[in-house]
Amino acid sequence: SITIVSADYAENISAVYTNVHVEMDVTAPESALIIDGSAVTNFSSGIIYVSSYYSKLTIDAPDNLSGVNRIEYRINSNTINIYDMFIPTTNSGLKILDIRAVDNANNTEDWKTYILYNDTEPPVTTYSINGVSKLNNGILYISTNTFISLNAEDSGVGIKNIYYSTDNENWNVYSSTLNFTNADINKFYYKSADLLTNIGS
Repeated sequence: SITIVSADYAENISAVYTNVHVEMDVTAPESALIIDGSAVTNFSSGIIYVSSYYSKLTIDAPDNLSGVNRIEYRINSNTINIYDMFIPTTNSGLKILDIRAVDNANNTEDWKTYILYNDTEPPVTTYSINGVSKLNNGILYISTNTFISLNAEDSGVGIKNIYYSTDNENWNVYSSTLNFTNADINKFYYKSADLLTNIGS
């Protein structure tokens, strides 16, 4: 503690004093990126895949001494922004996110860098036919000797599953070539989902 006493030029000394507790704060806060929702990390490249549809980015920065004054972030080394509630993720593609925290003693953390890929594009699913088939007036006619293969491509995080259905309600995970022997089947639906739950037809 520090005792404070004041005196004037006539050497009149104040009887009032104040005890002030003093504690040094020379340590910067430690910030951390928190992702609520879908996120996939590619550990070989260091890229964190997120989706503005399914992921919410927030920052936590505890400080047990003077307290956090502000948290800052910048995207692709552009304008420094003051963090408030969450980090917006709007445009698709690769982004370099830097974050740091500053406490009330003006201790400033070094920038922490995260490589993010905002993946909002769904996979593209296609089918191919092996065997007897005939397209007539928009209807594809097949036989019990016809085999249907499904394939999905994704330019972002990657494929999780391919699905198919004959009623658009009950979906099955596609694992191998399909062969329908039920003559009552008159509809065939397919779709795929990536690892962030983006779904494409």
